[in-house]
Amino acid sequence: MKPFSQKMTDNLIRWYINQPELERWNCHIEQKKHINVTMNEARKNGLKGDDDGSVYYRALLVGIQKRSRLQSNLKLRTTDDLESVTAQRIAAEKAKVKAKPSPKLDRLLGDLEPVVRKLRDEGMSWQKVSDFLAKYHRLKCGRGYLQKVFADK
Repeated sequence: MKPFSQKMTDNLIRWYINQPELERWNCHIEQKKHINVTMNEARKNGLKGDDDGSVYYRALLVGIQKRSRLQSNLKLRTTDDLESVTAQRIAAEKAKVKAKPSPKLDRLLGDLEPVVRKLRDEGMSWQKVSDFLAKYHRLKCGRGYLQKVFADK
């Protein structure tokens, strides 16, 4: 494997410094994987792995490079990279998605909450509360929905 140039090393270290702790942790996980692969290959070839620090330093640079490449999406060299990027993109989209506003829920938790509480305190079943809301407040909702909305309150 050819060594990293000084400019590339500087860029990788600079990128690593600017990352949050979780991303740095992932770099070290990649480092450990690379060390294992390198040592296994050396053993297969009948060589003894170097324990001087160069293997660990190079493995760290390889780990940083992998993580930075995943973040920047410049080149996806393996299927694992593609799957990882896809998982990251899905997680980002899920974080963006907000629940669709529910006018029925807003109305129940707004002006109708005292009505529902009063009816339940008087001993009405959820079904009768549902019928009452449909008849006098023009709000159709099932007893199960009412139970779910007011169960944790």
